[in-house]
Amino acid sequence: MDIGEKSFECDICNERFSQKGQLTVHSRSHTGEKPFECNICSVKFDSKFNLTVHLRVHSDDNSFKCDFCDKKFIKRNNLLIHLRVHTGEKPFECNICLRKFNYRFDLRKHERVHTGEKPFECHICKGKFSQKGQLTIHFRSHTGEKPFECNNCSMKFNSRTDLMVHERVHTGEKPFECHFCKNKFSQKGQLTVHLRVHTGEKPFECDICFKKFNAKFDLTAHLRVHTGEKPFECELCDKKFGKKNSLTVHLRIHSGLKPFKCDICSKTFISRIDLNRHQLVHTGEKPFECDICKAKFRQKGQLTVHVRTHTKEKPYKCNICPKKYCKKSVLTRHLLKHNEDKSIEEFDTSERFVKSEDEYVDDPVTLADIGVIKKECKIELDYDELQFDSPDTLLGIKQEDNYFTDREINNVDTQPFNDTHETPHFWKTE
Repeated sequence: MDIGEKSFECDICNERFSQKGQLTVHSRSHTGEKPFECNICSVKFDSKFNLTVHLRVHSDDNSFKCDFCDKKFIKRNNLLIHLRVHTGEKPFECNICLRKFNYRFDLRKHERVHTGEKPFECHICKGKFSQKGQLTIHFRSHTGEKPFECNNCSMKFNSRTDLMVHERVHTGEKPFECHFCKNKFSQKGQLTVHLRVHTGEKPFECDICFKKFNAKFDLTAHLRVHTGEKPFECELCDKKFGKKNSLTVHLRIHSGLKPFKCDICSKTFISRIDLNRHQLVHTGEKPFECDICKAKFRQKGQLTVHVRTHTKEKPYKCNICPKKYCKKSVLTRHLLKHNEDKSIEEFDTSERFVKSEDEYVDDPVTLADIGVIKKECKIELDYDELQFDSPDTLLGIKQEDNYFTDREINNVDTQPFNDTHETPHFWKTE
């Protein structure tokens, strides 16, 4: 066998080695096996060599001692490197951005940010990485290996960093604090996204409609509006949703769970956004203001519809006649008048009310709409196909089929709600 030839290959990641012993030690990085244990402190290692080096920590063979923390080192060079932790010395500087580092190794890794070099390639999916450690963690996504286990709940993770972040769920630790509002977060990425609320930064833009978002996750979810993709399906009624959180809220309709409670009147809601909107009734706050006439509204959707009275925009067009409308609910009523024998499912009426925390209903179906439809068209509605102004509207209507009396239907204002979107007189919830 030629010297330097690497004839021993790992069956999992295909890395090659020149000696069988090297392959044996390497394979333990996949299995997590650590057969060599220190008989003094019980720390375990994957190779005998690493155990031998560790044992020197317990022996008197530590000639070089740190004057700051009393830590001892076998080699003088190791002590000199360690001292940088205390002195703050960073002798290695990037020639491009002038950032400094404690160690040459860290500088070399950093330089790949500028060069774009990614020398570590996954042989399965050809993904490339700038650091070997990133490739090691990535490879576990193919093998399913999760060597890091939580001592509290036994959940497993494919990286030590993920485990450390998870453990904060148990400890309640939130080490990342916003210097604007003092909110705290368990992950640095959460803080980064949160800070954009204060700065107004929205670095993620939709290529189709150019709408911008402060988090990549929100852009990904938004793109499904254009593609129509709905990957989250309810196992109880087969409804599909573009966001996982929308499915979570929807499932509470089946379970009857309303985990969000008003501190003032004790009314409960299926989503936080419903609770937040409800609390404006108590505070009288109207945070959404029209830039043109300064009228104020409790809900963003109310403002959206109101602005159309200024712009004369009518985005909802009848596909039978040339008429256009500023509200979808008005178009819905108009379509039904073309043919009273048609059911509402045959028209473009959008989905039932299930929205995630960051979505607002621009033009929901109201009780007034339902009254007109039931009276004029004399049809049985599939309420699951409608979008309502509140989950309680849906639940209230479903309580009994004759929810509307003739008197109530006759008294319903069949015109669109006014700018304040007052609730019909026969359904006061707050």
